[in-house]
Amino acid sequence: MSDIRALIANRRLEVSDGAYHERAVTAPAPLEEWLRAWAACLSVTGRGNKRSKAFLKHSNSLEANLRSSDDLTLRQGLKAVAKQMQQQGFCDALLAQAFAIVREASRRVLGMRHHDVQLLAAYVLLQGKIAEMATGEGKTLAATLAVCTAAACGAAVHVVTVNDYLAQRDAEKIPYFSNIFPSLLGWLNKICRSKSGARNTLATLFMCRIKS
Repeated sequence: MSDIRALIANRRLEVSDGAYHERAVTAPAPLEEWLRAWAACLSVTGRGNKRSKAFLKHSNSLEANLRSSDDLTLRQGLKAVAKQMQQQGFCDALLAQAFAIVREASRRVLGMRHHDVQLLAAYVLLQGKIAEMATGEGKTLAATLAVCTAAACGAAVHVVTVNDYLAQRDAEKIPYFSNIFPSLLGWLNKICRSKSGARNTLATLFMCRIKS
């Protein structure tokens, strides 16, 4: 079971005792695999589209109030929502709140506000699915919603890219979130056993590259 599915199912996250922060390997239960396949068939119906629209409407409705909040209120708000998600999983109501907070943080620090298509992409990812986005739709920005929400809940999150430059660039691009949670963000390059790498293994969100 993945970290995300463990949170959805309200199960304790099992972490391995290795050198790096990663979940323990467990064999998937046959019943879980069957239910996952059945849920995937149901998600292609119009009901899923209606649910997505309701989710967007809820998240967007929170934006005005958050704009008048200070940074401390945003930090406390994300912590409070993350604590609830640890108990209840990634339910739509809590995800809408978390995404609204992360979006406001991005607007203040990066000068970039997440659009609806980016909220939907992150929403899909936290359902354990794959989101396909066209060039220019903002895949990196969309990822910040999903990875910061999951990492805030205590899940070990790895964002994999194609080279060290992109991993470092994107890790340094979202400093606000590491200010909210000092141990949230790490960066692992090919020299993972350096002092820098050892320090970053304390984080719950890693930016790393694919090794050839």
